[in-house]
Amino acid sequence: MNIKNSFDKETENDFIFKRNLNISISKDNMEAYVTINYSDFEKCEKKEKIPFYTIEELREALNKAGITYGIIEENLKKCLDKNGADNILVAKGIPSIDGIDDILDIKFDVDKDIKKLNEDKSGRVDFKSIGAVNSVKEGDIIAVRIPGKESIDGKDIKGKAVKGKNPKKIKIKAIQGCKLIDENTVAASITGKPYMKNNAFYVYSVHEINEDVNLKTGNIKFLGDIVIKGNVREGMKVISGNSVTIFKNVLKAEIKAKSDIIIKGNVIASNIAAGGEDMEKIKEIEILESLITYLDNIISCIEEIKKFNLFGYDVSDGQIIKILIENKFKSIPKTCLTLISHIVKNRQNDDNECEILIDIIKNKILGLAPLNIKHYGELFDIKNIIKERILLLKNNIFLPANIKLSYCQDSTINSSGDIIISGKGTYVSNLYAKESVYFTEKNSVVRGGFIKAGKEIKCKNVGSNGGVTTRLTVGECGHIYTDIAYENTIFTIGQREILLNYASKNVHVYLDDKHDIVVDKLRL
Repeated sequence: MNIKNSFDKETENDFIFKRNLNISISKDNMEAYVTINYSDFEKCEKKEKIPFYTIEELREALNKAGITYGIIEENLKKCLDKNGADNILVAKGIPSIDGIDDILDIKFDVDKDIKKLNEDKSGRVDFKSIGAVNSVKEGDIIAVRIPGKESIDGKDIKGKAVKGKNPKKIKIKAIQGCKLIDENTVAASITGKPYMKNNAFYVYSVHEINEDVNLKTGNIKFLGDIVIKGNVREGMKVISGNSVTIFKNVLKAEIKAKSDIIIKGNVIASNIAAGGEDMEKIKEIEILESLITYLDNIISCIEEIKKFNLFGYDVSDGQIIKILIENKFKSIPKTCLTLISHIVKNRQNDDNECEILIDIIKNKILGLAPLNIKHYGELFDIKNIIKERILLLKNNIFLPANIKLSYCQDSTINSSGDIIISGKGTYVSNLYAKESVYFTEKNSVVRGGFIKAGKEIKCKNVGSNGGVTTRLTVGECGHIYTDIAYENTIFTIGQREILLNYASKNVHVYLDDKHDIVVDKLRL
C-alpha cells in the first residue's frame, strides 16, 4: 500500500521546487516505510526558504495513513535529512507468536509400518489408535504429555490486535489397567500390552501361547490380547476381544479381533477380520448407500415419465415403480434381500429400528409391494429412513482396526482400518479395507483376486505377464497407485471402471472434476 504526498512551491528565483512523500505499508500492516524526494534543490539560492518536511508533517501524514502504533522515533528523524529519505522503516508492529502444541510422547514400542503411515513430514506421529508390539510391566511409564506454550497476541501499526494461533491441547486419560501419576504421566498398573485410543490409555492382560494352536490347544477365545508364538493350524479359530499377534503362519484357519491383527508369517486359505462388529456395520452401510442410489435413479426416471406422460394417465406411481424395478433396476430385489439377510444375521437385541426398515422393504419394494405406493414421494420417506439407519450405524462404529501381514494366498482379509502387506504380497485373495491398503515391500505382487479400499490403494506389481485378472477398487474420492500393472487389471473408482489393455508403469487412477475416470501411466 503506497500513500503519496507531493508539494510544489515557486521560489524567489522563479524556480519550481517539488517535494514528494511516499508511505509504503506492508500487506500485513506490520511495517511502514517512508521515501522522500526533493527536486530542483540545486537551483534554489536561499535554502532556508526551501519547504523541507518537518517532523510534525511526517506525523500528520502517518496519522492520515492510519499508522498509530510502533512508530520508530529515531528513524522518523532520519527522514528529515535535506537530501531526502530512501525507504526508511518508520513504524513496526509487534508480531504475534503462535502457541506450541502439546506433544504426547508414547513410551511403548509400536509397529514400524503402522508408525510410518501415521507420521507427518516433520517426523511427528499423530495416532488416534495404536497398540504396543511388546508388553509392559506394572509401574512402567507408558506415556508422557509434554505441555506446549500459549500463544502471544501482537499488534499491527494501525493499532489492531494480531491473534496468535492457539495451541492444540491434549488431555490424557487412564481408563483400564493403568493410572495417572500426575496430570502429564500415565503408568501401567498391571502387566500387559498398552494401547492408546483418542488419548485414552489402556493396558490389557495378555494370553500368551508358546506353541501352535491346534486340536491339542483347542480354539482360543480371550477378552484381552492374544499372542501366539507358533502357527495356527487347519480348522482352528482365534477370537480376541482386543488384538491378535501371531509370530508364524495361519493355515486354513479363522482369526477375528476387535482391534489390530499382526501376522508375521504367511496366511493360507484363511479368513482374517479386524474390527469385530464394526466390519458388519460397514458392510451394511455400503448396502444401504447402494440402495439410496437406486432409489434416486428410480425417482429421476419417474419424474421424466410423468413429465412427458409416457405411460398415460391410468398408470399409478406404484405400477411405474414396479415396472422400473422389473425392467431397468433388476438388481434392487437382490440388494434388498442381501440387506435383510445381513440385518437378520447381525441383529442386536436392542436394535428395533432394523425391524421397521425390513417391514418397509417388504411392503414397498419387493415383489408386488410397489403397488402399495400411492405416490412416488413415498420413496423420499424410505430414503430418509435409510439415511437415519446409516447415521445410527456410523455413530456406533469404533476406531479403525488395522491388519498387517506378510503374504496371503486364497484368503479373505477384512479390516475396519488399513491393511498393510509387508512381505511378498497377495495371490488370488480378497482384501477389504474401510480405509486404505498398502504394500510396503519393493517387489511385492498382487496376483489375481480383488482389493477394495475406501480411500486409497498403493501397490508395487499388479497382475502378471499371463494376463491374470486382478481388480482394484476404491471409493469415488479415492486413488489407486501402482508401480507396474499388467494387462487385464481392472481399476474401479466409485461407479466408474476401466480395463488396462497393456502393461504400464507409474500408474495413477482417479476421477477428475467431471467424474470421468483418469489413468495416468507410461507404457512398460
